[in-house]
Amino acid sequence: SDPENRALMRVLCRGLYEYAFGFLQRDYEKLRETDFEGAERLRRRARAQFVKVYELGLRLLRTHGVHITLQKTTPKELARRIAKLDKSAVPALTWTAVGAGGALQLGIDQPWLMQMRPGIPILLERAAALDPGYANALPVGALGLYYGRDPNAGGSAIRSQQYFRQALKLTERRFLLWLVLYAKHWAWQFQSLTHERVGQGAAKRKVALTPANKKALYLRLLAEVRRFPLDSAPKLRLANTLAKQWAEALEKKADDFLTQGPGSQGGPGVARHSREGGR
Repeated sequence: SDPENRALMRVLCRGLYEYAFGFLQRDYEKLRETDFEGAERLRRRARAQFVKVYELGLRLLRTHGVHITLQKTTPKELARRIAKLDKSAVPALTWTAVGAGGALQLGIDQPWLMQMRPGIPILLERAAALDPGYANALPVGALGLYYGRDPNAGGSAIRSQQYFRQALKLTERRFLLWLVLYAKHWAWQFQSLTHERVGQGAAKRKVALTPANKKALYLRLLAEVRRFPLDSAPKLRLANTLAKQWAEALEKKADDFLTQGPGSQGGPGVARHSREGGR
């Protein structure tokens, strides 16, 4: 009855996304190792929810005069069209991007979803420039997730870490999911990587990744989540409860690390980590 109502679309985007990410995707990851068929059903269901978020995000963008799709609009044209948007469009930019990103993560076998990848960081970076703290720092945290993948597939340990650190700072380390995701998608993903090459051509140089002891960082972040008193952030209780459950499950996998990295016996790597992962 009110198809252009931005407030309703924002609420629906958030509800669908949080349900898909906090429940369906989490349950899918739990079942992957024990029930393939059950996990597949959850994967498809979660992916469909993320696609709904993406499509609602596109509708929101249209209410701001921006008509695009991430499959067909080129990155250059996409950047040009959203450059005129102001802070009021941050929800539309953010939900479009995270809906597409969630669907892509659970649907890398779908070519039409792969086509959306180049546009996701463009939307998120514009949202982060306008309002980085929106929805518990979702624009910058989502960028941490986006770049937290194999460098050969377009990821970047340096950029991922920068965005995760920014999300932690903006939320004062009270939104525990960023601590868990930093552990899972940075410390774990880049566990054996000690440096990253940055720059172009002859200007490329090696940049060391710190802390080198990523296993210690992983454990410290998860321990911080476990220690956090839920009553100190009552409005975040549900999200933080889920984060605590997730942290407990991830702690059990700590011994699966490929390497502890330099400084794992209490040397410089641990010293760097103590400044990074705890207060």
